[in-house]
Amino acid sequence: MLPELYLLGSAMVVLLLGMVVDARWIHRLSAISMGVVVVLSWWSGVAHHVAEDVHLFSGLVLHTQYTCVSRIFVGIAGFVVSLLFLCAKREVRYEFSVVMLFAALGAMTLVQAGHFLSLYISLELNSLSSCVLVCFNRGSERASESALKFFILSALSSCIMLYGISLVYGYSTGLECGVMREILEGRASLGATLGCAFILVGVLFKLAVAPFHMWAVDTYHGSPMAAMAFFFIVTKSTAILLLARIIGENGILQQSILFGIIFVSGLSAIIGELGALRQSNIKRLLAYSNIGQLGYVLPVVALHGTSSCVISHYVLTSLVINAWIFSVLLRYDDEGFELADLAGMYRNNPFVAFSLVTSMISTAGFPPFVGCWPKYFLLKSIVMSDIPAVVAFPYVLFACAVGAVPCFYCFRIARVVYFDQPARGAEHPALPRRLGLTAVAVVCTLLSVAALFLAQYFDILFQGLVWVLVGHT
Repeated sequence: MLPELYLLGSAMVVLLLGMVVDARWIHRLSAISMGVVVVLSWWSGVAHHVAEDVHLFSGLVLHTQYTCVSRIFVGIAGFVVSLLFLCAKREVRYEFSVVMLFAALGAMTLVQAGHFLSLYISLELNSLSSCVLVCFNRGSERASESALKFFILSALSSCIMLYGISLVYGYSTGLECGVMREILEGRASLGATLGCAFILVGVLFKLAVAPFHMWAVDTYHGSPMAAMAFFFIVTKSTAILLLARIIGENGILQQSILFGIIFVSGLSAIIGELGALRQSNIKRLLAYSNIGQLGYVLPVVALHGTSSCVISHYVLTSLVINAWIFSVLLRYDDEGFELADLAGMYRNNPFVAFSLVTSMISTAGFPPFVGCWPKYFLLKSIVMSDIPAVVAFPYVLFACAVGAVPCFYCFRIARVVYFDQPARGAEHPALPRRLGLTAVAVVCTLLSVAALFLAQYFDILFQGLVWVLVGHT
């Protein structure tokens, strides 16, 4: 638990240092702390790996190969967000970086939770910190409204999850996450099954799956751009890894739960993609696009869980693409970011325009860009699963049809950037020179090009990566 203890200590230290040190130094120390956490997570996985699963602190923490790798992924995601925020050089109070560290701590402990109580506490630590990030701009009415909606709906989902936990405790042997096995396999009572459904609803809410998605769009619209980057890169990855562990490590799902997850996946795909098509605000467009992509990954989470490398492929690719997108968006102000504001960008900022258009087309999964490979492997996993072909093939065809929608709004962004004229004949303003953000965009571009040629060998590369990260296969 050294990485978590170090992260907690770092957050407390920078909180106190902020009273006597300039805010820029606090932002730097926070980014350095996240980098050290990644190194400690790797060292902890290598030095203390075990051949079998270990339950620490009376089962509150689960130490396995999957949780070790998940912790490293979440740590890398937190470091990327801290680096983006540092490179953006935003003039904000030092508490923003401190709250981001606490949110990252909640995410790291969440993927290792082996008990429903530790899962709930970690989830609340991440949620409350995220709420503070949303409303950090106290002078913005939209930010205050978004934070209020997020807080109320988050409290509602937490109550639903707590009620589900109480039902599971009353109808089963304990609160360990392992009791989910007999529930998900259909070998438990109706009360325990209902409690399991409530717990899954709480996790799906945090993942912004339809029909629990409406808070996400308004929250992203009013939140600072750096907070939005945290939600896209850290929170989303954490929720997917957690859901894969809860479902995937607990045997074969009963058909009612499996088909329910497939149904909400299809609903998320169609609502997210069609919703993004109607948006003129870049934040709301990205929020709907993020919801739409869940239609690809959730069925694979339910069908394969932790046994498939495709989930890790999607998480890593999504991290690179989102970091690429926000290396551009963090150059803009947090308020009033409309698509029309991008008109004529290529004239004064050619590389920034190229990065934005290429990263958005990659998000759409348009071949041969890097975003097409995760979607291809996800759909392939659905076809090759054990569910009846009468369900698998129609869903894959449906996902392919809906997957064509992002091409329309992503190429609309390309049209605005390269062909539209700024309003009233004015030139697009020259964006501030941020060498750090440019360096991040270059790195993401190189990683995307490399991923194009190495995608088909990802299973072998991922097994080698696991061996490097945790010291065994």
